[in-house]
Amino acid sequence: MGSVTVIGVGFRREQLTLGAVDALKSGAQVILHTERCGAAGFLDENGIGYTSLDRLYEEYEDFDEHAQAAADAVSAAAATGDVTYCVMDVRDMSAGILAKRGARIIPGPASEDALMAFASGAAQLYAAADWETMHPDADRCAIVREIDSRELACEVKLRLMEAYPDDAEAVTVSGDGDIRRIKLFDLDRQQGYDHRFSVMVSSEADIERRNDISFRSLVELARRSDAAYREGNADELAKNLARIAGAVAYAEDRGEFSAADIMLDARDILLNKL
Repeated sequence: MGSVTVIGVGFRREQLTLGAVDALKSGAQVILHTERCGAAGFLDENGIGYTSLDRLYEEYEDFDEHAQAAADAVSAAAATGDVTYCVMDVRDMSAGILAKRGARIIPGPASEDALMAFASGAAQLYAAADWETMHPDADRCAIVREIDSRELACEVKLRLMEAYPDDAEAVTVSGDGDIRRIKLFDLDRQQGYDHRFSVMVSSEADIERRNDISFRSLVELARRSDAAYREGNADELAKNLARIAGAVAYAEDRGEFSAADIMLDARDILLNKL
C-alpha cells in the first residue's frame, strides 16, 4: 500500500508552492481532482504524467457523493504505489476524507486568493454551494468562494443581503486574478463566473444599516443606553433567553415571524432608548 499526499495547487501556475513542486516531481502517481487548474500546465511543461477525476463531475450530481467517490478513487490508486493528489484548495471535501485516512497534507493558496487583503478584522468564510445554510453576520466581513454561475451568484447575493445593506462594499476576484470593487447588489451582474470566482463583502459598522443583527450588537447598543443598561441575574436571564428561543422557534415553524425580525425590532427599541 502506497502513501497519499494531498497538495493544494491553487488556480494558477504561479500559485504552486515549493512544497507542491517537490511533491509533483517526487515520482509518485499524480492525480488531479480536475484538469482545470494551473498545475496541469506545469505538469505538461515538465513532462510529468497525470490522470484526472473530471469524469466524476458527470457521474455524480450530489456534492457529498462526488467527494466520497474522488477520495475512494485516490485510495484505490494508492494500492499500487504512492499517490500525489492535487486539489485547488485543501478544504475540498475529498481532501478532508483522505486526511482522516492518514494522508499527508501540503496546503497551498486559499481559493479566496487576494481577498483576505481587503478584509478588515474577522471574516466569515463560505463555499457558494452552501448558500442555503449561510448565516452571515454584518459585524464581520464575509468571503464566499467558488461562485461558478450567475444563478449561484444571485442566490449568494440574496442570502448576503439578509445581513448586509444592498449597497455594501464588495470586492471580487476572478480566475485570472482580476480584482474588482463593486456593490453587493451587482454581484450577479459580473463576468467570468466559474469555480475560481470569489467575493468579499465588507463588514457594516453602522448598526442602523444592517439587515440583520447579532446578539452581541444588541449588547453593545444596550451598553450605550442608560435606560437599558442594568444589573441582571445570570440564571434568570438564561431562562428568559431560553423561553424567547422556544417562542421564536414556534413562530418560525408557523411562518409568523423570525429570529431576525425579533433582533431587528430589539435594535430599533434600543436605538429609541427604550
